[in-house]
Amino acid sequence: MQYLLILSLAGALAAAAPAQSFDRKAAIAAAVPYQAVVGRDLWGVPRVHGQTDADAAFGLGYAFAEDDLPLIEEAMVAGNGHRLTARTTSEARIAYLVQLFRIPEQADRVWSNGLAPATKAYLQAYADGINLYAAQHPKEIGRGDLYPLSGKDIVRGSLFQTPLFYGMSGTLTRLLAPGAKRDLGRGQGLQVQRSEEKSLAGFLMRGDLTELGSNGFAVAPKRSGDGATRLIVNSHQPLEGPLA
Repeated sequence: MQYLLILSLAGALAAAAPAQSFDRKAAIAAAVPYQAVVGRDLWGVPRVHGQTDADAAFGLGYAFAEDDLPLIEEAMVAGNGHRLTARTTSEARIAYLVQLFRIPEQADRVWSNGLAPATKAYLQAYADGINLYAAQHPKEIGRGDLYPLSGKDIVRGSLFQTPLFYGMSGTLTRLLAPGAKRDLGRGQGLQVQRSEEKSLAGFLMRGDLTELGSNGFAVAPKRSGDGATRLIVNSHQPLEGPLA
């Protein structure tokens, strides 16, 4: 297995950066204290090693950004809709829901009273890993107004996504888009179409139709480094979109 030391910052500041307010040099400086290593196996799966939990979280954030920075930005737009300018009808709906769910107030309360210092450090480290990758690859940034991400931004995103993960999007669709086509044979009974005009839940989905249900994964012995079989059962994670 080959490893890449994240903190090897040669060539970090690429040329022709897009015009934006993101202080890339500050993001790179913030990454210096972390001791993290990211490796990829033969199938591209990241293996993250850190001296501390925060170091590992930093490496995890970097690896996720390396795999799909646009997806991370999509999720972070959802959590920070109260402070961003909506670019689409879907983002305007998201901003409405962020304030309907009182996400900013909840995040402030959780950050001030509900999290241990070690947890805050873990969340900030994860954000710093994403920020470092974005600073090193400015051409991949789609929403410069999101950066730099903070630990509290990660909390906001989680608070926003959680009720939707447990079916709130379907409830809102039934209330606000009662004409959306329903099919009781599909998951929670909603046949969600991607068109923003057809379904409020559309901003969480990709593709024309989204199947709802459980899933499982298996890794055969010949595809694991130690010859073991591994199972991930009923993780309830979609394969695409912000909740992937």
